[in-house]
Parts: sequence; C-alpha cells; structure tokens
Amino acid sequence: MKIGLSVLVYGLSLLLLAGCGSRRPIVVHPRPLDTTTWQCPTQRGLWQIRDVLDRRGYSDGTDVGFTQTGMLDIVAGLQTDEPAADVLRTGLSDALGRCAMLTQFASAPFIDVELLAMQIDEGNGPFVNTMTGHLRYEVIVHDPLYWRTVDRFQATGHVRHSALSTSGFADQTVSEIIASSLPEFFKNLSRSERMLPLATAMAASSGEPPAVAAAPVQVSERRLLPEEQRLQFGMTLIDKGVTVVQVYIERTDAVSHPLLFRRQDFRVQFADGGWRVPLDPGKVRERIVLARPVVVGKYNYGRDLHVPSNGFDTVLEQPVLQEDESELDGVLFFDTDGSGPPTELQVLYEDLTTHARLEAVVPFPGLRRRAEDP
Repeated sequence: MKIGLSVLVYGLSLLLLAGCGSRRPIVVHPRPLDTTTWQCPTQRGLWQIRDVLDRRGYSDGTDVGFTQTGMLDIVAGLQTDEPAADVLRTGLSDALGRCAMLTQFASAPFIDVELLAMQIDEGNGPFVNTMTGHLRYEVIVHDPLYWRTVDRFQATGHVRHSALSTSGFADQTVSEIIASSLPEFFKNLSRSERMLPLATAMAASSGEPPAVAAAPVQVSERRLLPEEQRLQFGMTLIDKGVTVVQVYIERTDAVSHPLLFRRQDFRVQFADGGWRVPLDPGKVRERIVLARPVVVGKYNYGRDLHVPSNGFDTVLEQPVLQEDESELDGVLFFDTDGSGPPTELQVLYEDLTTHARLEAVVPFPGLRRRAEDP
C-alpha cells in the first residue's frame, strides 16, 4: 500500500511540474530549410560567405527570445544549440549550395552578413497562443579583386503560428524565418551581381580605397540616471540588465552632406575590455513586455536614434542627418549583464554623398549640455 501511494504521489508531482512549466531555457534545434518556400534565382553567380556577425547586442549569442510553458504560462528563454549567427550562416550556405551558387574560389565575390534581429515571441490569447518569429540581416557585397564594398542590402523574414500550445513550434520557426527571407536575399544578390563589373572597373581606376576619416561631427553621450529613465519610460531598466545611453550628434563643419548612422555601428567599450553594439528593438520590447510595465505618456524625441511610442514600438535603425539639419539626438539601449561600466563610445557612419566611412570616438561620460537643457 505504501509503495502504491509513493508511486501515486510521484506521478502527481510529475504531472504538476508539467502543467506548471519551467523557467529553464529551452534549447532550439533548427530544422533543415524547406525548399518549397523559396526558389533559386534565374541569374546564378558564384559567391563566398566570409563573415556572419551577430549585431543584435545580446550578451548571449544563443538567445533568440522566449516561450511560455505549462498551464501557468511560465516564461522560459529560447536558445539555439549554437550561436544564432552560425545558425544563419548555415541557412544561407545551405540555400546557396542547393542553388549551386556557393564556392570556395578566392576569385569569386564574397559577402559579409550582419545579423540585426532574430527574435521569437509567444503571446497568449483567450483561446489560442501565437508564436511569431522575426529575422533581419544586412548583407555587404564585396569586390573580390579590390575588396571594396559594392552593395549592401537588408533581408527580412517573418513567421506566425497559432495553436492551443505553440511552444513546440520553436524549432521550425527559426528555420522558417530564414527560409522566408531567401526570396528577398536572392533578389538583392542578383542586383548586386549586375553591379559588380562596373564596381570593379571603378575600383581599378581609383587606386587604394579611402581610409576611415575623422568625423565632421561632435558626438557626446551619457548614461540616463534611474530617475530620468523613470520619467521618460515609466520605469527603470537597470534591473533588466539594460544601460540606457543618451547620444547627441552635432555637425562641426560647413559641409552639409547627408550622414547615415546604423545602429550596429555604435559600439560601447566596457571596463573589462569587451565591447557591445546596442540591443535590437525586439529584445528591448521583450524585456519591457515581460516586466508588465505601466508606461506613462509617450517618449518621442523626433528624429531619434530610437523613437519609442507607447513604450518601445517604433525604432529607427538607420537615422540620417539630412543636409538641412545640424543635430541628431536620441537613446540607445545596451545589454550590460556583467560587463562593468562603459568607458568609450565608438561611432562609424557614412557620408551619403562621398560614401566615405567616418569615425567618432568619445569617452564616458561626454555629454555637452545644450542651452535649452535644464
């Protein structure tokens, strides 16, 4: 009788654990790409993939979002079985290989890829749950002879699944967002291939590529204090492992070319010697949503690096300082788990008239107080 009772108690405890769910991260094993969701391009050149870099700003390169498990919808993180950048490299290499477009020849043009977002979220409705997946990456196309940038473009992928329980869709969601990005990837890659002959000829006639030049702007920054975060966001983000940095950019010369700033080209150096780019918008939203905050009012600088509205809904990934503008300001969010205090901000950006690459470096803290500031 005692043995039977023990077995019953053990079985009930397992059932209870299954119903409650677990907070432990769930490892995602992406499936092979489904070739029925995309087609090979008609124009098929040979390509190399050089680097695939994670530019999402995460402290953990395997982090791809969250799911909710059990009857109590316990939040659990989702982690790929290898770094997310490697998952993307495998997917793109597989697709190029199936289309007979992948090569190891050094004379072939090559691409670098920057992973900007790979985020899976799960939400609960009154009757069904919904899992959504979002992917965005930037491709930089290089001339193989002169190693110059020929073209750059972005590709995105989106997937949505609804069911009574969607936690089991995580494995295929990662593969599906990569597959759904391939039509855009191939279309733009074909365009870049048509640009290569002219780009190679121009590179041959112009000699060495210009080096990164000093910035014709003044960049200043500082971390937002907890009371400032509470005023602007309705909460503080320090306990969520996020450092909020206010950035102010001002022209310093009479040349009024439009200047392009990419989120992934802002880099913060930390006291431990490491560096990190700003968090992608999906991760910022995840940390805010999971905290169930009460956001007070709206936070909107106008032409921000980030333009949150009703929380963190709208984000400008590539703000441009236009010809008729003299300044640009906004906030960036950095994942600072275990990194110590920031020591330096590095900014790479592009002159859209000359296509020169420019750089600004400023130590922390370095905010120039404007006349209208209190």
